[in-house]
Amino acid sequence: LAGATATACQPLAGVEAFRVELELEEGPVCVTGAEYVSELHAVVLALRSGEIVVYPLAACVPGSPAGEESVPECVGCIQEGIHSMAWAPDQELVVFGTGAGTLVTMTKEWDLIVENTVLPGLAGPALLPMNVRWRTDGQYYAVASVSVEDGSSHRIGLWDRNGTFRGEVGADPVHHRPLPGGL
Repeated sequence: LAGATATACQPLAGVEAFRVELELEEGPVCVTGAEYVSELHAVVLALRSGEIVVYPLAACVPGSPAGEESVPECVGCIQEGIHSMAWAPDQELVVFGTGAGTLVTMTKEWDLIVENTVLPGLAGPALLPMNVRWRTDGQYYAVASVSVEDGSSHRIGLWDRNGTFRGEVGADPVHHRPLPGGL
């Protein structure tokens, strides 16, 4: 990361805020996921280019020296790029949806648990994982995917916490219509 800085702000009414300025040597930055991970005392960013960046919030943690800047750290890179990121509710596991049509599950210490295709039995990146959501108890997560070829074929796969595929449902092409009341 070239020119990456994070400046923490003083807490306001119990809310911590910070500003991140990212600049990569390769060009513009597209953040595909962001989450504050309490045990790391940091915000974790997933970038479309594949970098996983951790921003410690040392300046907002009580007892830290005043004016201390947080130094961002690139803890890993998924060469195919990252399309989505979702942390389990207990923040022990994170799932990344990649540009190769795979799901990468890791621990908060960045140890690889498993890497799977979005839907077993499909060769290559036929489906891109666009959205990952965990069930509130953290035992399962669902992955909404879209066809690489035409973007109109949607699938939702269900996985358990250990990365075991549990099933999928397909959907016909979605016909977008305006919602009542302009919503």
